[in-house]
Amino acid sequence: MSGLLTGYLHRRRSAAIQRYLNGDVFDIGCGPAIVAQWLDSTQRYVGVEMQPEWMTYLRRKFPQHTFIQRAVDTETLWLRNSHSLVGSSSPA
Repeated sequence: MSGLLTGYLHRRRSAAIQRYLNGDVFDIGCGPAIVAQWLDSTQRYVGVEMQPEWMTYLRRKFPQHTFIQRAVDTETLWLRNSHSLVGSSSPA
């Protein structure tokens, strides 16, 4: 992350979404999967990331969660479960 306001904006966005993390989470464009660290052991998390280099890191850091490497703008993504929260943690 770089830029004058990047850290501030990241903290503000993070604080804004934490109150909505009440169930299972499906995170499109999860990047470093920051949302996953806020979940408790009863919540399921599925992170989808286009960049394959993230997969090894994420699966090692969060072995209890599921990570899928997929370019959702060009590849089909099939899910079997429903999630309480679906969103993108990629910068707007």
